[in-house]
Amino acid sequence: MSAIPRLVMDIGNSRIKWELSFPYFQQGSFVWKDNELDDLFQTCWDALQKPESIYIASVVPRVSQQVMDWVMRKWCVQPIFQGTETAFNGLNNGYEYPEKLGIDRWLAMCHVWTTYRNSAMLVDVGSALTVDYIDQFGNHEGGFICPGPETMLYALSKDTALLSKLILDDNDVKILQPANNTQSAMSRGIINALVALINQLSSDVSVHCYVMSGGGAELLLPYLKEDWDFIPDVVLRGLSCVADEKG
Repeated sequence: MSAIPRLVMDIGNSRIKWELSFPYFQQGSFVWKDNELDDLFQTCWDALQKPESIYIASVVPRVSQQVMDWVMRKWCVQPIFQGTETAFNGLNNGYEYPEKLGIDRWLAMCHVWTTYRNSAMLVDVGSALTVDYIDQFGNHEGGFICPGPETMLYALSKDTALLSKLILDDNDVKILQPANNTQSAMSRGIINALVALINQLSSDVSVHCYVMSGGGAELLLPYLKEDWDFIPDVVLRGLSCVADEKG
C-alpha cells in the first residue's frame, strides 16, 4: 500500500470504483451512467484528502475527460491514465498487438499474477463476459469474449415492447429447470448458457486458480463446477499493483 495519499479509479461502462490508500484506507463506488457527473464527484470525493497522485483505468473516454477536469479543478493533480503494456512483473501480454488488449482485462491479470504467481483462468462477467488464461510462467495465453447476461437480455427484449422491463432474476431457485413463463425462461436460458460455457472452458484446462469478477458474477457462481475466487474489485487491485511498481 502506498505511504502517500494516492487515489486509484476504475472507470467501467456503468460504474466508477475508487480507493484512497493513505493516511487511512477509503474506498467506494457509484453508478455514473444516467447521472450528473460533477454532482456525483462532488458528493463522493469532495471531503477526501488531496492525493499526491491519481491513477485511472478507463474504458469510457468521455467520462475520463470529465473526471480529469474535476480533479484538476479540485486538487490541481494531473491524473495518470494507465494503458495496457507488453509486460508487468513477470506477466507477458499474449496479444499480437498488446495495446489492443482491454485495460480492464490486463489489470485483472496483473493482480492475479502478482497474487498467485501461478496458472490461472480469469472470468469477468460484465456487459461482456471475458475469459483469459495465464500459464505457470506468466504468459497470457489469450481468451474469449461473448455477451454478458444483461447484454443477452437486452438483445432478446429490445424489439419486443411487452418484454421491455425484464430483469434477470437472481432469486430464482429453479434456475436449472425449464420455466413456465417467458421472463423466467429467458433468465434461465441466459444463465444456463453462460454457466455451460464457463464449465466447459474450465474443464478444458488445468490451472492453479480460478478467479471471477464483475457485476454479473454472483448470478453464475452458484452453478459453476470449479472452486472460484470472487474478487469484485480485481481491476482496481491490479491498478494498485501497477501504481506500486511505478512509485
